Amino acid sequence: MTSNARLLDAVPARSRDILKRCYRREAHAEVVERALVMLATADGHLLPDGTIKGSVGGRPATRRPS
Repeated sequence: MTSNARLLDAVPARSRDILKRCYRREAHAEVVERALVMLATADGHLLPDGTIKGSVGGRPATRRPS
């Protein structure tokens, strides 16, 4: 089994459908990687150079109730 196939096994059906329909000509593993980097950046877990922040300064593990 290729790593791309293992990756797609971990992706929910709705996300696989998005990959197939919206990113037909791109390698799915690259699209998923790009999405994870964007999410980690938006959540404040990555430094501007793309390295992972240590535990200090990142988002808390649990969110405060609103």
